[in-house]
Amino acid sequence: MGKGRVAHADTTRILVVEEEDGNVGAMLLRSGGLDAVLDRMSSLDQALASCGARSPDLIVVDLARFGVGAVATLRRRASQLERVPVLAVAQTADPLAEAYALEFGADDCVPRTVRIEVLLARVRALLRRFGGAAVPLRFGDLRMDVQARTLHRGERLIHLTHTEFELLRLLLERPGEVVSKSRLYEAVWGPHLSGANVVEVAVSRIRAKLAGTGEPQLIRTVRKTGYVLRPPER
Repeated sequence: MGKGRVAHADTTRILVVEEEDGNVGAMLLRSGGLDAVLDRMSSLDQALASCGARSPDLIVVDLARFGVGAVATLRRRASQLERVPVLAVAQTADPLAEAYALEFGADDCVPRTVRIEVLLARVRALLRRFGGAAVPLRFGDLRMDVQARTLHRGERLIHLTHTEFELLRLLLERPGEVVSKSRLYEAVWGPHLSGANVVEVAVSRIRAKLAGTGEPQLIRTVRKTGYVLRPPER
């Protein structure tokens, strides 16, 4: 299995260890939602050899192919992988399988049937948590660089206030997930502030900026609940 592109020193590198016809690596490659080099390997020996001079920033392991002991095996045979986060992929959405994966050293676990939005969110969360190379948040043609505090839609640079940036960031970190107004309010404005309809007003301003000259809306309202990022309706 090959690489998506040539890796540079500051490029995020994700190592996917799965069957030749595994679907997780294919999902990540097709999504276009990660600025990262993807190395796909079909054996533990290949995975260890691929680490070479530089360890990956994240390892994704197919437990159905290699078993729950694969994580411990990788870390035991390559000491430099001890601090690399591991996302285990279980055959089904089974709480017991997830518990075994975590017990054997995985940092998170998803089923093979995971939706791509959820998979991308879990990958980004692990990279942030373990201090891997910064990965911009993406959804469709939106690209948010959290470190540089910039947002692009396609080639267009969009200027957001601090509040707008943080609110959209929260939605971008949870694509496809409905985020309640109360959660947005507390995360962006804090639990001790008050103000009528501030979330609605902020979302309205963000929508106007994202739409620009008539581009499709990405932020959907879920009545009496909150907001969610979803692809444009066709």
